Amino acid sequence: MFKIKTTPKVVSLWSRALQKAVSYFLDLNKIFLISSLKSVISTAITAMNVFRKSIMDSFGYGFHPIPNLIAKKKAQPLIELSFKPYLKAL
Repeated sequence: MFKIKTTPKVVSLWSRALQKAVSYFLDLNKIFLISSLKSVISTAITAMNVFRKSIMDSFGYGFHPIPNLIAKKKAQPLIELSFKPYLKAL
């Protein structure tokens, strides 16, 4: 068996307090970064939803899917997807 020689480390109260302060600061920094990330994600999701709605509104009466021309059945007639004509009647 090998014996490992160790030397005892003398740790002052100042270094212990400093170590605790640094670990406390790092934990706070981690919490701050996580909350910032959640805030950025929620802001990005909101902005993407607004952008998607503005794109869909720019189509006017809605958007029509492209019919499958290779299918054996006759393509169904396109149906308006928005409710704007109904709102004009009111």
